[in-house]
Amino acid sequence: MNIKCGIIGVPNIGKSTLFNFITNSKIKNENYPFCTILPNHKNIEIKNKKTINISKISKSKKITFSKIEYIDIAGLIKGASKGLGLGNTFLNNIRNTNIIIQVIRIFKDKNIININKKIDPINEINIIEDELILSDIEILEKTRKKNIKYKNIINKYIKCLEEKKIFNKNLINKNEKNFFKKINLLTFKKKIYFLNIDNYDKDKKNIKKIKKFIKKKKHKIIYKNIKKIYNEKNKNIKKKIINKIQKKIIKSLNLITFFTTNKKETKSFILKKNKNILYAAKLIHSDFKNKFIRSIVINYKKFIKYKGWNKLKKKGKIKIVGKNYIIKNNDIIHILINN
Repeated sequence: MNIKCGIIGVPNIGKSTLFNFITNSKIKNENYPFCTILPNHKNIEIKNKKTINISKISKSKKITFSKIEYIDIAGLIKGASKGLGLGNTFLNNIRNTNIIIQVIRIFKDKNIININKKIDPINEINIIEDELILSDIEILEKTRKKNIKYKNIINKYIKCLEEKKIFNKNLINKNEKNFFKKINLLTFKKKIYFLNIDNYDKDKKNIKKIKKFIKKKKHKIIYKNIKKIYNEKNKNIKKKIINKIQKKIIKSLNLITFFTTNKKETKSFILKKNKNILYAAKLIHSDFKNKFIRSIVINYKKFIKYKGWNKLKKKGKIKIVGKNYIIKNNDIIHILINN
């Protein structure tokens, strides 16, 4: 599964600096609005000890980690849904992502231009949300004319957006969920709010206020001084913060990790929860789903305990599963195919 994570927000609030920090890049991040016009992209490995530990036991020549593609997207202003600023470009770039990190300004540096004149985090959240809502309403109204079958559910979604209410996805069936995913609604996407603070003690009241505001939306929050973490010299501290961001992304998208391993290569994959092994087979190789016969599966802890496939086979600890097996987090699998 390819994860695309868009970094968004109003202009000049630290989006590009955050992108540079996560991806170890040096893209331009000058102190003026719309410094970023074209989106910046970079794939970053989700490095984890489990993949490394498995590879050591298998004596693999190569290790391949799952990746997240981060996208630094141009700043959004009020009226973007009507094309103001770089609005249309901005919104189209967001549609191509799986999850959004929205950066919000809380820091009070007078030397950094603020297009909103004053520090107002709730207003920033509302500006972005309003533009995503307006853009989605426009898309839904156009879609409704061509999809009579989904007219009623489209009307319900539009009403929720107009009233700024959270649409209950549990009330719609699988076909309706897939329909909304296909039209790529901005308001259907998972979101992480990244509060760009001065420091926790100084901004404690503001953080609590925003947490309370965001709680109803069921999105996750991270708060850090972006400039400070970008300039951090301690590599271990940097890694911990990047790992925290990656974990929030994976948890928000309801993903699990599974592995394949042999002497040639140990590889980690990410997959939606509650998917059967045929989905995993297709991720490993496009032909494996159609040629699937059965699979050998073992949990990571047992693989480490018995030090690889050979001892597991001798002890009778290997599990043989068919195409309906649901992949579990940290499964190590070996697909058997029909050649």
